[in-house]
Amino acid sequence: MGTMNSKKEEEEAIYKEYDENIIDYGEFRERLDKAGRILIISNLNRDCKEIFEMYKSRDVVEKHFDIAKNMLKADILYLRDDYSIFGHIFVSFLSLYGYCKIENMLRERSLLDKISPMDVLERFSTVYIIGDENRKIITEVSKKARELDEKLGTNIFPKIGVK
Repeated sequence: MGTMNSKKEEEEAIYKEYDENIIDYGEFRERLDKAGRILIISNLNRDCKEIFEMYKSRDVVEKHFDIAKNMLKADILYLRDDYSIFGHIFVSFLSLYGYCKIENMLRERSLLDKISPMDVLERFSTVYIIGDENRKIITEVSKKARELDEKLGTNIFPKIGVK
């Protein structure tokens, strides 16, 4: 049997097997009692809660690999020499680091359920700085970008001329 996504799906599969006479009533009851539970066996001399937190944190690592692979395209290595590959991986790493910093800022301010790190990047990407050695001009900062900047406390947009 493959991996189940939820207790509900696991229970549905058990009921189906029972209805189709694949398992008897005793096995049905036993498996239903265990549905949705995870058994973790460890040789670490640590508290149960700490081991479970370590198990849960693997999801964060998997999520970050997924972000690097799919959003940042870090797995597309069509480059021809080692320097290009190392450069691509390094820039991908820096991008992932920035993504995680933004995600942590959103989490600390309880905004992660309302806005994603990609939303922040998209809103902030509408602002440009144009210039040369003598002067720099910042393009218009949208109201949404300015409000998000204030909520995050990043203060990355100059306040000149804002009323």
